[in-house]
Amino acid sequence: MCLWLDDNPGAIDAIFCENDLEAARIIGELAARGLRTPYDILVVGCDANCIIAGMWTIKLDSEYMAEEAVSLLIKLINGETPENNPVYVPTLIDESGNEIPV
Repeated sequence: MCLWLDDNPGAIDAIFCENDLEAARIIGELAARGLRTPYDILVVGCDANCIIAGMWTIKLDSEYMAEEAVSLLIKLINGETPENNPVYVPTLIDESGNEIPV
């Protein structure tokens, strides 16, 4: 990712990572290139296990998501047509640990 940014400076303003540890690694690589997070590029992790300066994260309610997935699977196994399934919206957390309304 960062090698691509070397060849395409200013091409993006945010990076979404699969987890917070990967986001922390990316922040280190960006810092080594003189880029500041979140000012030059916002880095967003996922799992809310690690909140560090310059990084935002997405907090997932895994228990809720698992319950909904099992409920949907049971409906499908029983031949039901699922209707009005809830839409899950994760929580966005800024670098200070504050929840950001979505």
